[in-house]
Amino acid sequence: MSIAIPLLQSLDLFANLSSQELETLRHHVVIHQRTLGDQLFAVDERARSCLCLVDGLVGVYLPTETTEEKIATIKPGGSVGHLALIDRKRRSATCRVISPHATILELTHETFDQLFSSESPLAFKIMDNLVMDLVGHIRENKDKIINAKRERNEAKLNRKIGPENADRNPDATYDELSIEDIEVCIPSLDQRMREKRNK
Repeated sequence: MSIAIPLLQSLDLFANLSSQELETLRHHVVIHQRTLGDQLFAVDERARSCLCLVDGLVGVYLPTETTEEKIATIKPGGSVGHLALIDRKRRSATCRVISPHATILELTHETFDQLFSSESPLAFKIMDNLVMDLVGHIRENKDKIINAKRERNEAKLNRKIGPENADRNPDATYDELSIEDIEVCIPSLDQRMREKRNK
């Protein structure tokens, strides 16, 4: 089942693509229909694709010591699993459908690699949108990200030296994360095309 171009245009990840690029893209994505409670992927699963939400709602959950915490709600137009297009590493969160119905568009790492290897400007435009969307998510959820990292560091320290000694140990330090530590540099499209041709 192919997706209509107007629907592709409504997705943040594909903003600013030309009509010709959208026509190319629509033959490289897959549409899935999901219902309430369906899990799109789980934390620590190997990442193989990026998912864009056409309609419905998706909850993003981080594990805690005993359960999980919802840190974000993805609305129509948004995306999850962006980093799968870059590194194929394991998922950092769990995502589930939290609306009665959801339409999900999937772009796999393999498909994105093919577009990138063909030196298509389409792939670089998607990458730019992906990076900016990630930055937006980080800024929106920076407090939750920092607190989650602090809790993991505290749990790690407690396991190492014992909770009864953590407060007394003057040498105990936490590897804190500040949003200012995150720097994003996006080379121009022309620059990246030149670098790829010179490899």
